[in-house]
Amino acid sequence: QVRLRFQVHRISVEMVYLKIFLLVLVATVVAADQRNFKLGDKWVTIIQHKEWRESTRWTLSAERGNKIKVFCPDVWTRHGSTDEETCAQGSLVLDDGISKAKYCGTQYDFVVYGNSSSLVVDFITNEYGGAMIECLAKAVYEPESYELVEISPKIGFERISFPYVIGLDNDKAWRFKAVAGGNISLKCDRRLERPLNTGVCARDVLTIDAGKGPMVSCGQDPLTVTSEGDITMRLETFPGTNGYVDCIVEIPGWKPEPEQEPAIED
Repeated sequence: QVRLRFQVHRISVEMVYLKIFLLVLVATVVAADQRNFKLGDKWVTIIQHKEWRESTRWTLSAERGNKIKVFCPDVWTRHGSTDEETCAQGSLVLDDGISKAKYCGTQYDFVVYGNSSSLVVDFITNEYGGAMIECLAKAVYEPESYELVEISPKIGFERISFPYVIGLDNDKAWRFKAVAGGNISLKCDRRLERPLNTGVCARDVLTIDAGKGPMVSCGQDPLTVTSEGDITMRLETFPGTNGYVDCIVEIPGWKPEPEQEPAIED
């Protein structure tokens, strides 16, 4: 009887280990083979950089009211003797329910902005085809809050350097305001990823509104804007680009007030 109890205990322990192993295995497979993504304000790799041999679908969603941005650094499908044959052997189709975009052949660094809070990405191929694909995605959010920076006549300027740690997925927004009202100017030195050949800023994005609507830019040229009221600025940096800005916001023509000499008593 004692031996029987020992054997039952041993079997139960082995079963526990087996269940744990199977759970870990399933979790690993699901993580490596994920097809459905609920996106937030951080970049997520939705298509791992590897060769895909079979037709595959990825479904993306964001919270209601937020749209989706997809960035693909690399899409390379097998080439045929004609464009039609090339696309038949491998094409990437992005459908947001309102419009579709289709890519095949060799494509590098392209961006698609969806028109809704859901987007389906389909890789379509045949028995002769295949493709190397890598794509990332994020939800497009308005800033939840702005850090208020007030410029007082006494000091006249403030300096903003961001991010504090470069190379990460950063997103921060500011609102610059002159305490006494009147004009303010913003001058920025930038070390941001350059725009794509299409002129689109895909990785690092600097958005400034000086009262005439948002102005989106990137690259490394200095930038200066002036406003009769507030200025808002938002910086989004892509992981690994080392994007960075160093800005001075000031009251144009400001000069420090002369120090008053102490009165000399008789």
